[in-house]
Amino acid sequence: AGASAIVALLAAFPALERIRFTTTRLGEEGGAALVQSLVDGKSRSFVHIEISDNQIGEEAGALFVKHVLSNQPNLQVLNIVLF
Repeated sequence: AGASAIVALLAAFPALERIRFTTTRLGEEGGAALVQSLVDGKSRSFVHIEISDNQIGEEAGALFVKHVLSNQPNLQVLNIVLF
């Protein structure tokens, strides 16, 4: 439920520049959904993304960094701390 809400939110606001999902209990599924929406979505305007203090895991975290960095050309801040 939470992962689909994230995807819907990002799709509804393609001009969004900052997202902060810290300490939200975002898990691997949510992390994967977030990556997918940032890569496949229309938005390429993010300058600040924070997803620290979540439980997305090392594999999802590595995919997140790889795909987001290559698909968000305006990104200036990426705060990701894996637990």
